[in-house]
Amino acid sequence: MDLKVKLLVVLPVIFLFMEVVPSLGFRRYKKPFPTRLPNVITKEQCGKVWPKLPSKRFSRFLRGPVCTRPNDTVLFEKLKDIGGFNPRYVAINRTEAMKFPNLLADRNSVAVTRPPKLHTVKASVSHYSVGKKIGKREADNLPRAAGTILDQQCFDAGSIVEGSGLRRLCSECSAITQLPDDIFPRFINEIICEESSESCGSPLIGLCQQRNLEFRFLQFTGNFRRNFLLSLILNLDVFVEDTVEFDQDVRGCCECRTFTA
Repeated sequence: MDLKVKLLVVLPVIFLFMEVVPSLGFRRYKKPFPTRLPNVITKEQCGKVWPKLPSKRFSRFLRGPVCTRPNDTVLFEKLKDIGGFNPRYVAINRTEAMKFPNLLADRNSVAVTRPPKLHTVKASVSHYSVGKKIGKREADNLPRAAGTILDQQCFDAGSIVEGSGLRRLCSECSAITQLPDDIFPRFINEIICEESSESCGSPLIGLCQQRNLEFRFLQFTGNFRRNFLLSLILNLDVFVEDTVEFDQDVRGCCECRTFTA
């Protein structure tokens, strides 16, 4: 048999042997990550959203795109860049939310930036006790479901503001709200009106209304963008979910607004 013909027969067998038996010291051949998918895909196209990226060793057994969200460190840095982080009012996780100060006892007031507006999260007020003192917050005392509000301390209208000799015109409560999973940060520290449109003053001078602070927050869009660096490292299509900025109201005080003459 001609030498060239022998080589044509033997060489494919050798390459196949190298590919199937990597334990002999040869590196297994693997095609580069595919690029047929567009640079932006939907959650449905992902199939699964990974809480964190798989290891490089494990990733070689995967097929299809790997979709994930930016981790808290990346989101936190982005939040600071847009000016949306103040530890008195926002927390990125339950551990940080346990460190929230009681705003009703906090004398470092912050000016309200805009009038109240309708919230999608409904207040659900329930007294533990009027004017009850609270110490360190426990993890079990934090809301566990998105949209819930937990009252930490409530004061009725007419109660005396500690250390001032002045009386409150409106009933108000300290509360922690957990936001939906697609919002970052997840926890906000608030002061809410106990009752909507409560009358204030004796004799009657006006109505109690909710006033809000405004912060820049991040919201996940449901669209995942290809990350070329991570795709190159894992030799897979890696997509990271996009975020957009939006204005989040944080209820900051319950204010008595007087009637016009």
